[in-house]
Amino acid sequence: HHHDIVRVAETSSLPVAKSWSRELVLKSRSVAAVAPVVACLPLHERAGACNPVDPYGEKWACNPTNNYMGVANITDRYPSPHGTTLFDMWKFNASKLLGGKWYSTQAGGNCDDPAATKCQWRVVETVKTVNASCVNDNLHKGVVAANSSCFAACPDPTDVRSDCYITCFYTTLFSGKVDVMQLVQLWQKGYTSTDPADYGCPALPHH
Repeated sequence: HHHDIVRVAETSSLPVAKSWSRELVLKSRSVAAVAPVVACLPLHERAGACNPVDPYGEKWACNPTNNYMGVANITDRYPSPHGTTLFDMWKFNASKLLGGKWYSTQAGGNCDDPAATKCQWRVVETVKTVNASCVNDNLHKGVVAANSSCFAACPDPTDVRSDCYITCFYTTLFSGKVDVMQLVQLWQKGYTSTDPADYGCPALPHH
């Protein structure tokens, strides 16, 4: 899988950065805004969601209330856990820990697509494309370093899909042992650097 950092401009001409992130442990797709976004439509018209339909995030389905441009405030999106499982609690806690906004840039609103029915967004520039595993590894390194003894006790400390690893990951993440802003910086390093010693990731051809 690849992560693309692209610059997206809405009709308001304010740029946002978009990163599609299929994280092996988090199993989520995230979008990070780098500038305020002025809504082109009333917020209730912009609601929408795209979610994985398989356990590993290989396939996605969108169920928006419109087919143009969706945005959701992550903190407000989860006012309470959606269930009683550990995963439900982890997902809820993650929304409060990181916050941010979730954008769904759908084909129906692509200004550069002649078939689009509304002009809501367009890709201005692809800044860098990297392998998702490289950026994800940076996040894992940050969490593991904060509680290495927990991960070392797992039957296979490197198996990111095991119950033991995932439990250690989220227990550590929400324990206060992890500097969340440090994790954000490790994620950003994958795009701002190409030096592995500096958590950089090599650039891949755009596609």
